[in-house]
Amino acid sequence: MQTRKVLEGVERISWDTAACLCFAGSAKASMRYIGEKVTDDYVMGISGGAFSMFWGMPWSPANVDLLVIGEEPVKRSFDALGFDYTLVAKSRPGDKINEKEQFRKMIVESIDRGIPVIAKGVVGPPECCVIAGYDKGGDVLHGWSYYQGIPDFYMGSATEYFSTDRWFENCHGLIIIGERKQVPSRRQILQDTLEWAIRLGRVPEFLLFAEGRPYRFMSGLAAYDAMAEALLRDEDFPDEDLNVLTSRCVSISNDGIPLLSYKRQSATRFLNGMAGEGLPGADELRRSVEEYNKEARILDEASSIAPFTYAPVGERLRLADPAHRRKLSRFVQTAKAHEERAVECLEEALAELAGN
Repeated sequence: MQTRKVLEGVERISWDTAACLCFAGSAKASMRYIGEKVTDDYVMGISGGAFSMFWGMPWSPANVDLLVIGEEPVKRSFDALGFDYTLVAKSRPGDKINEKEQFRKMIVESIDRGIPVIAKGVVGPPECCVIAGYDKGGDVLHGWSYYQGIPDFYMGSATEYFSTDRWFENCHGLIIIGERKQVPSRRQILQDTLEWAIRLGRVPEFLLFAEGRPYRFMSGLAAYDAMAEALLRDEDFPDEDLNVLTSRCVSISNDGIPLLSYKRQSATRFLNGMAGEGLPGADELRRSVEEYNKEARILDEASSIAPFTYAPVGERLRLADPAHRRKLSRFVQTAKAHEERAVECLEEALAELAGN
């Protein structure tokens, strides 16, 4: 067995790309390395990331992690891309004493095949990154993470592969890319994507269980309502309490309104591309693009008054002002109105596609 192998040339993943969700960016970079000519927007579309909106009750930053609702985005992505995959989740401590060796073996075997591994965690929170190589037989891993440029998570370089020997402690699961299989027709890919996008918009919540506890995630149109209502809860924004107000910025701004705009901009590019392929429902897709564009503009306007966690203190303290938050809440409700019309257009496009 080799003690070291690094796949040189895997694309960097970062927040400044169109793949604003960690799974989408990691899948795109991995696919492009093995020769698949996919784009950020394409993976954002087929995975559902471009159409998603999540709100963990009451203030969880759920919107940033597409896999917070489970495996479905992974399955849909690799089905559309035409690849098998294996997803393994890390068990609770003590359940499997040899689990580190199992993970190491899977990573090393994939890298030896010339295929990067998508891992949850490793550097940063339990969100996806790309493992591009190993050293010391797998004791040390190299790769890209969205979080590696943030000092709280990684003290190395932000512009070259990370290197860590503490990967297992911070790893929550692996996605191993398997063999190629038949790629569905473009018509089938569009139909599957529209069905998933509509479900993400219409289904009000997902209830998942982790570590024996239920977690409730509002989805789609219901998530817009949850966010708009949360902004009106004055008791959640204590005056002059910078720590609490800063924590609210995570859900509102870091992982909230600006990210939602990036998603909808990605949706417009994905749908415009599909509308140009001559499939039934193209006119309805273009109408949905118009609504998503309007929504993105509203969200960008809201972003200009929604402070990030690193904004100046005065901007964060301003969240305690009820009038300021009511303005933000109205922006969210206006965005929801465009979102609902966009989903209706997707439903009409799906009916046209299925009817022909």
